[in-house]
Amino acid sequence: MRVRPYFFLIAIPTLLLGQAGPVVQPQDPNYRALRQTGLGESFAVSSLTLQRDAGTIELKSGTVTFFAPVMGKVTGAVFQGSGTFTLKPGNFLESRQIRFRLGEDTINDTFDEMVMFFADGTSDEIRKTATSPGQTGKAAEVLAKWRKALRRNPENPQSFAEAITSGEDIQNLDAELLAELYSPSPSGLFGAYFNGKKYKGLRYTVKPRGSIHALAGNDEVAVVNVDAGSDRDGILYLARLGGKLDETRVMTDVDVVKYDIDTTVAKNKKLNATATVTFKAQKDGARVVRFGLMPRLRVSKASSPSGTVTFIQEPYEEDSALYVVMPEGMKSGTEYSVTIAYAGDKVIEGEGGGNFSVGARTSWYPSVASFSDYALYDLTFHSPKNLVLVGTGTKLSETKQGDEVITKWKTSVPVAVAGFNFGEFKSKEIKDTQTQQGIEGFATKEVPDFIKAFMGDEASVMSPVAMMDKTMSEAQASMQIFTNFFGPSPYGRIAITQQPALSYGQSWPTLVYLPVTAFLDSTQRWRMFEEDSFAFAKFIQEVTPHEVAHQWWGHIVGWSSYRDQWLSEGFADFSASVFLQLTNKTDKEYRGFLKRWSDGLLQKQAYGMNPNDVGPISTGYRLVNPKAGGVYNAVVYNKGGMVLHMLRSLMWHSQTGDTAFRTMMHEFVKTYAGGTASTDDFKRMVEKHIQPHMNLDGNGKMDWFFNQWVHGTEVPRYKLTYTLTPQGTGSQLTMKLAQSGVSDNFKMPTRVYASVNDRMVPILRLPVLGNKETDEIKITLPFQPKEISLNYNYDVLAYESTAVIGK
Repeated sequence: MRVRPYFFLIAIPTLLLGQAGPVVQPQDPNYRALRQTGLGESFAVSSLTLQRDAGTIELKSGTVTFFAPVMGKVTGAVFQGSGTFTLKPGNFLESRQIRFRLGEDTINDTFDEMVMFFADGTSDEIRKTATSPGQTGKAAEVLAKWRKALRRNPENPQSFAEAITSGEDIQNLDAELLAELYSPSPSGLFGAYFNGKKYKGLRYTVKPRGSIHALAGNDEVAVVNVDAGSDRDGILYLARLGGKLDETRVMTDVDVVKYDIDTTVAKNKKLNATATVTFKAQKDGARVVRFGLMPRLRVSKASSPSGTVTFIQEPYEEDSALYVVMPEGMKSGTEYSVTIAYAGDKVIEGEGGGNFSVGARTSWYPSVASFSDYALYDLTFHSPKNLVLVGTGTKLSETKQGDEVITKWKTSVPVAVAGFNFGEFKSKEIKDTQTQQGIEGFATKEVPDFIKAFMGDEASVMSPVAMMDKTMSEAQASMQIFTNFFGPSPYGRIAITQQPALSYGQSWPTLVYLPVTAFLDSTQRWRMFEEDSFAFAKFIQEVTPHEVAHQWWGHIVGWSSYRDQWLSEGFADFSASVFLQLTNKTDKEYRGFLKRWSDGLLQKQAYGMNPNDVGPISTGYRLVNPKAGGVYNAVVYNKGGMVLHMLRSLMWHSQTGDTAFRTMMHEFVKTYAGGTASTDDFKRMVEKHIQPHMNLDGNGKMDWFFNQWVHGTEVPRYKLTYTLTPQGTGSQLTMKLAQSGVSDNFKMPTRVYASVNDRMVPILRLPVLGNKETDEIKITLPFQPKEISLNYNYDVLAYESTAVIGK
């Protein structure tokens, strides 16, 4: 949904910049004091240990210079001298990640200067052990250096760590500290920043609302090393307080009830909008609310029914995250609203031929916890009358006034995000009587200019609208299949729209963005990609059902944290496999899709490892690191899809087929519709529908399966040795199954197939524990198969599954 690429492309935050607009200075005097605070008292320290969750900071000897107080509280300090930092991972998942990334069991380094920001008892803790007054030294220089680094918002991030700490996801530390100062029950924010001998830009943070804003979830403790070009760049540690492995969900101080957004898209592509956000407070006393808004969109005013409210938005090349400061502490459960006026460019780019790129898809409006916080939307768009605009929800009206057309859209149920697409579209609509869903198509007559420049005269015969019927037909079939497998969609419509991208699609509620290549025929794609055309054809084959499936996986049911995002991307990939299975006369395309999953996970890549070994599915976006390359898609999309495929295979029955699996998936969607689900939520649903042969531990739990396949990286090898002895019109099958290459407690039922009338049909499941071979098994078949096969439909992810005739 976020991004489904053919070439590796991950949806890490990016910063869309243009020329600087007028900067409205923040108005809150306490924020301004934090922003400009200087230095205060200095103290000599020695053998001082600060324990912050899993991290230990030892100030062996040196000087601590405190920040000058704001609102009577010290919010930071600069250390100069000799110090060490050590972090011992709090759980086995993080231990494995640190061992893989660093080749060590701990994160440790030395430093001679450090800047700390805090809203806990750090200043008192230091004062208790400090001896005599110290010398300030270069404290002001050190503080200025780190302020510049932490406030820097680069136009082109050079590494994953730089990307997740910049763009619309950059944090304004001074605004975060202001929230703590204003809160009657501060949460204990702490951050330490230093350039060490090993790590050139290490940031250790403990933040109760989540240490890394770019990653959904509330993991409070993080170690990030910002060091472009180093194989140690990236997230080195991310965990709950105390290393807890319980469920993580996005935590915010407000829960949005409704967005009312009035947006004008001018002919010059500038966006001008006013958004009224209505929300309920989740915490008593909270005053500072963070909103996601593209830095290039500049706020001119924020107000509430009681009058003007203060907002914070630094220049977009700095820490430009948007915060609104309520006039007084909010009361939990009480409803509030703020209205924010903003404008800017770079949200929309003209691509020629009536095509437009719509960027900032989660941040073209001031949002709270996109993809996690479900709300109602009322959207009004003013756009040039020669363009067709399609939005999220149901279109209520369309009127023309002068040179613009005004459309109004409304969601009938809460959704996690809203968006729009527009261009010189031709449109078509059908009503699917089976699902009662409207299927709409939007495509242009011409391809974008970059294709024209590349293809020359051949581009003149490329017309995306000519292929719109085929794309809509695939979307209609997808809706029918997924409604059958997962339950009805509550949205009533789905719009399949063209975007001027070659190799990825995205899906918003009721609105799918497909690459322009999905609207070209195979000959035209072959002419464009030549030697890559076969692989690209497979991507095109999958992209429409994958993106349509996100109506269920990611929208009807969201994911709780970045560790659970496989419930969206992996489930959508699985859905594409079901589409291929049920829309083709043979199983060739279906099995080819499953084989690409397996090969993509288990074949070694340029960095000398296979993607599966880099980390488990629950590592999520953190699979992106310099040491392993781009394995995120292979693990989260492909292995995530294969995990659901394996569960489907486990639940399949020769008499009832997929009935048990479909029943489970219907209930899962119904239970979590309009909200987020975690991996543990899904595990509990599987346990509710567990089949007898899945209960391998005898306790009704599926921990064995999820620990192996979602939180683990083991992959077995299988060898089936068998003989067939004719018995009348039937035969006797004698066999042994060996499992190898796994730990002693690894267990997994594996299906044996026999050929019947030129088809492979499953005849039984064989479970094996550890690196063993089963006892000899004999069964009588009522037919004489030509062939016995193991794992024919890739029922288990395995390096090898062979069936050989024994002696």
